[in-house]
Amino acid sequence: MDSYLVELLDKRKMPASIRELGLLDCSITAEENKSPRKSQWERTSGEPSALGFAHYKTASMDSELNEIDTMLHLVPLILGLTPAAWKLFIDVEILKRADEYKVAKMRLIQLMSPEFQINNKIFGQHVLAHAEKAAKYLSTNTAAKRITRQSTHVLTKY
Repeated sequence: MDSYLVELLDKRKMPASIRELGLLDCSITAEENKSPRKSQWERTSGEPSALGFAHYKTASMDSELNEIDTMLHLVPLILGLTPAAWKLFIDVEILKRADEYKVAKMRLIQLMSPEFQINNKIFGQHVLAHAEKAAKYLSTNTAAKRITRQSTHVLTKY
């Protein structure tokens, strides 16, 4: 076997402490589905062929509609499918400073389906919480610090 491949695979071994932590829980509760929508701005742009953010925010205010919406968010995860609507993204370049039209000086945002965006937000929170738990169990302090810095960076950047 290639020595570089062996070295790579050796580095990628999962520590026993992380394995003992168990699998990441990717289920979504009705409260988790409702929570990010409370602070969601209704006029946030999304992929134009999907329902708008206001639709989902309004539905989250009713307990029955929120339960249905939560189940609909879980179906792709349970079945292992990606809905076609979740594959559509629109890239939009936004100026960081007035009259600077160089691509390197612009900010790129992606407009996506509101359903997909909320799922990403919720799963991102799950992943970060799992990483924080894993960091507490890691035997090497440097790896724990690195994971904590990355999660802090993600939280502060977005």
